[in-house]
Amino acid sequence: MRKINLTPTEEHKYQIIKAVVAKRKTIKRAAVELQLTERHVRRLKQAYLLNGKQVFQHGNHRLKTHQKFDIKCKN
Repeated sequence: MRKINLTPTEEHKYQIIKAVVAKRKTIKRAAVELQLTERHVRRLKQAYLLNGKQVFQHGNHRLKTHQKFDIKCKN
């Protein structure tokens, strides 16, 4: 299993959803803190229960940008 590195905003979202799953926060309170709808918080909770922490990582996380110049062409 690989280590999942999250950005600070993704980590914040993860911590709040984790608290919802542990029943330390309500879905309504989490929605207010994350500035999301309650329905979306329920979706995040369900996805977290199915797939774990990787749900919060952005989809393009490991991809290289296509706009980056090749070092050989930079002369």
